[in-house]
Amino acid sequence: MKKNLLMLFTVLFFASCSDEDKVPTVDPVQDQFTEGKIDIDISMEGSPALSLLIEIYRQIDPSRDMDEQMEEIIAGFTEEELAALMEFEDSFDENGDGLGQLGYMMSIMFMPLIDNVVYVKGDEALAKFEALTYRGENKINKKTLLGQYYMQSRWNEANQLSFTYTEEDFSKDFAQTSIDGGLYNIQRTQETELVAGYLCRKHVYTGKSVETAPYKLEVWTSEQMPASVNFLHPYYLEEDGGIMKINAYLVNGLAYPIVYQFTEVTPRIVTAQEMSITETEPIYSYKDDEMTIAFQMFAILFGEGED
Repeated sequence: MKKNLLMLFTVLFFASCSDEDKVPTVDPVQDQFTEGKIDIDISMEGSPALSLLIEIYRQIDPSRDMDEQMEEIIAGFTEEELAALMEFEDSFDENGDGLGQLGYMMSIMFMPLIDNVVYVKGDEALAKFEALTYRGENKINKKTLLGQYYMQSRWNEANQLSFTYTEEDFSKDFAQTSIDGGLYNIQRTQETELVAGYLCRKHVYTGKSVETAPYKLEVWTSEQMPASVNFLHPYYLEEDGGIMKINAYLVNGLAYPIVYQFTEVTPRIVTAQEMSITETEPIYSYKDDEMTIAFQMFAILFGEGED
C-alpha cells in the first residue's frame, strides 16, 4: 500500500504551472476586499501532469480497496510517464536530504489539492478544502482570534472531529505550519506581482540554519486583502497585509517549490450558510482536549484506506 501511495504522490511532483515573473497587463484592484469568495490553487513547479492527477484524485472511490485502485492507476501510466517518474526520483534524491524529502511528501499528502475555497465576511474567514485522506473546514475571527476546525475522513464519513482554538494555539501546528520569523532572515523587497488582480509585494524568508524547514518561503502580500486570510493558509506568517501567494521550498537545494496562490477573488455578498462551519458533537477545546484531538486527527489522517 505504502509503495503504491508513494508512487501516486510522486506523480504529483510532475504537476505544476510555471512561476515566471508576471508583468501586470491591467490596472490592479484598488478597493479593499472585505467580503466575497476566494478560489485557491496549489501546484508543484516542474510537473506537467497536475490536471491529470486531480482527475484521478477525484475518481478515487473510498468504498473500494485502495491497493487495487493504486495498481490500476499505475498500470495506466505510459512509458513516457514512467520514464519521467524515474528521472524525477533520481533528481529528487540528488537535491534533498531525507528530512526535507519527508516533509515534502507529507505536505503533498495533506495539502488541500482540490475544491479549495475561502469565504470572507468582515472579520471572519472560512476555508473549505479537501485532501487525499480528509475533508476540512477552518473558521477564524481576526478580531477575537478565536477559531473552529472541522475534519472528516474521506474513507469513513462517520469519522469526524470538531474543536475550537484560540490565538495561543496557532503555534501548535494542528491545522497549518506556524512560521517563527526569528528563525529566518526576512527581506522586504520592492518586487511586485499581480495576483488575482491585486498588486502584491514580495517578501523572502530564508532560513538561518540548514535545519530550518521550510528552507525558504517567498510570500506575496496585498494591502487590499484582509490579514484574516493568513490564518487559513498551509503556512502561517505574521504579515500585516493579506497573503495571496506563497512559494514554499522544503527540499534542500531549493528545488521543487510548492506554490500556493489565489487564482480568483470575487467580491460579493456571502450568505450565512456559506459562512457556516460543519459541526459534530462533541465540540472539543484544543486547550483542554489537546491529546484527544491529536489521536482523533491521526485516525482521520492515517486511518481507513491506509495500511
